[in-house]
Amino acid sequence: MKRRLFSTTAILTAMMASACVTSHENNDTIDADGTVRLEGFASAPGAQIVVHKLDPADDTWKTGEITYSALAAQPYGGRDLFGWQVSVTLVDAIEQIDLVNAAGEAKLKVVEDDWLDLTTFDDGGVLCTIQKVETGLDLFVAGDLCKSPVSPVLTLRE
Repeated sequence: MKRRLFSTTAILTAMMASACVTSHENNDTIDADGTVRLEGFASAPGAQIVVHKLDPADDTWKTGEITYSALAAQPYGGRDLFGWQVSVTLVDAIEQIDLVNAAGEAKLKVVEDDWLDLTTFDDGGVLCTIQKVETGLDLFVAGDLCKSPVSPVLTLRE
């Protein structure tokens, strides 16, 4: 019997595409009050979901809000997904990038169980994933093909 070996890279790539942020894509705008409600899917039930915010003062990731994924699975694209949602305050993470127009941005990274960075998407990336799944492509493969090149970082603008 021939054993099939998978590379660590291939396995990690599939796992990274299994957990994602779906409520916002890169460069989406946030409410004027500096809060945003993030939603997405985890790869396991009851997984701890932690939002990390890039502190513009010292360019380090700070631990922010924490939530847990649902216990009940939502089947999609041949996979079981576990929904999560959390309200995030971004006031301390907004870096002013346009002083003339008082515009800023916040960089976030969402992590599952302290080791799995959740996949993020650029504009149209979530729709890209859905369309590829509807044509029969595996959800994890579709997510990997459609993810943002800067994933797992999610940039939101005011």
